[in-house]
Amino acid sequence: MCCTKVENHSRPPMLQATAQWIDRHRLFAPTDRLLLAVSGGMDSVVMLDVLNRLGYTRHAGIAHCNFQLRGTASDGDAAFVAQLAADYGLEYHGRTFDTQAEAQARGISIQMAARDLRYAFFEDVCQASDYTYLLTAHHLDDRLETFWLNFARGAGLRGIASLQAQNGRIRRPLLGTPHADMAEYQQQQQLPFREDSSNASDAYRRNHFRHHVLPALYAWTPNLGEKAAANFEHLEQMLVLYHESVEQYRQQWVHPHSAGFRIDRQAVATHPAAATLLWEWLHPLGFSAEQCRQARVAQVGSLLYTPSHVLLVKPHELEIALRPTDAPAHYTWPADAPQLDMGEHGTLTQTTLPHPDAFSDAPNTVQVKVEQLRYPLQVRRWQAGDAFCPLGMGGKRQKLQDFFTNQKIDRLARQQQWLLVNGDGEIIWIVGHRLDDRFKIDTPTATVIRFTHSLKS
Repeated sequence: MCCTKVENHSRPPMLQATAQWIDRHRLFAPTDRLLLAVSGGMDSVVMLDVLNRLGYTRHAGIAHCNFQLRGTASDGDAAFVAQLAADYGLEYHGRTFDTQAEAQARGISIQMAARDLRYAFFEDVCQASDYTYLLTAHHLDDRLETFWLNFARGAGLRGIASLQAQNGRIRRPLLGTPHADMAEYQQQQQLPFREDSSNASDAYRRNHFRHHVLPALYAWTPNLGEKAAANFEHLEQMLVLYHESVEQYRQQWVHPHSAGFRIDRQAVATHPAAATLLWEWLHPLGFSAEQCRQARVAQVGSLLYTPSHVLLVKPHELEIALRPTDAPAHYTWPADAPQLDMGEHGTLTQTTLPHPDAFSDAPNTVQVKVEQLRYPLQVRRWQAGDAFCPLGMGGKRQKLQDFFTNQKIDRLARQQQWLLVNGDGEIIWIVGHRLDDRFKIDTPTATVIRFTHSLKS
């Protein structure tokens, strides 16, 4: 078993190349607490030995996942990695998963379940043991595989740029190293490792690419590794410029509002990369590529939904807002409660006042005679068929649908509209818009109730 006491004191080229990669990408320092993801395979064993010889494991630990997918071989891997940690004098963190049960329960593939379990476990260990970074043994061939597989799937620039040297907490110190160089290092140092039998199967798309396509690419272009590394450097720089450009256009054409944001539809439409800009701004909210396309061509008034957001197509804008949550669409408000907390929808306050000399014209405030109120009051969303007597129309009754149309209140705002309703079912206030004429103060009265709607900052 290889450990820190290495008899060969020469410095293999791979050590220098790895040290340069770490420095160039500013991945970590010898004083950082590093968690190394070690499966027991050749790649992760080489990573461990290289970093140890470079002096980066003084504050390191090893993490290993036993997915129980290969019977006793999986248990053998776990025992091997635990011993490896002991030989290098590092703390060992291991966990066993019922991966098949997890995949079945969630209705996902074994590979996806294993990936989710793996990274959730690594994050737990990092937080519990105060590790700064998680290190994985991805190498240049992994990056090439990911590039071509993502290219074949139709991924954008971010996808074909594929794996990055750093991604959040994750650091990849061997990402610039061809797999052949790692294999040569393993043989020179005589590092023992565990072979995963599933790696020999072509059942997985990535394995098929690795066994058949990648060797053909190397045969076609012998210096493929050198060219690929240079091209990935260019792609990373392009990605930086890409993100800067997207952000610059965001500042010009995306404008926040109380419930979300608005996109200048007309300005975006004139840009040759309109589809890409909308994708960058909308995809993080769950909108699909097809929905981003629809946002450009759909009729005015169309609504597009994700589980968390809704998009309204307007003549000159795309308006995006949070969808109403599972919070109640109906609240009961007793007389003895000065405030009604509506969660993310804000707070309604009722305050008793002497008869005022003047009335506020703020849209979020109305004042009503106490004698007109029948408690408990109700606060609810508007419904089809609702009607009221808008202030200023001489008591004439009007459907809310017509009121919204006349006031140019769009479909998205209508879905989020709250009504303050009297105990007898009559609408008192279209919150933020109009008081019902029957509740106005038109005669002297000893006291009034002031209702105020406040949004949370």
